[in-house]
Amino acid sequence: TDSIKSQIIDILNNIDTKNSPIYFIQFPNWYSLVKDIKNEVCGHIVFDCMDEHSGFSNVSNSVCTQEEELLNNADLVISSSNKLYEKNKKINQNTIIT
Repeated sequence: TDSIKSQIIDILNNIDTKNSPIYFIQFPNWYSLVKDIKNEVCGHIVFDCMDEHSGFSNVSNSVCTQEEELLNNADLVISSSNKLYEKNKKINQNTIIT
């Protein structure tokens, strides 16, 4: 993971952009890597919340914990249903539904 993280940081540092990167996360497990990268290369985190992860029997408690942290820290949360929108909006005011 450290190798991947340093390679992504190198790439981002060598891209000539006028805007900050947008870190688009679809699964909460990615948050820890993105958080580390964002500490090196500032950007915006968008969480595409498509599922109620706690509802799956094969999802660990750590994923649910990471999801909660991600919901609290994302710059934007995209919810795929009314139920998720209502839940996520209570945690992060920057929540929309698609």
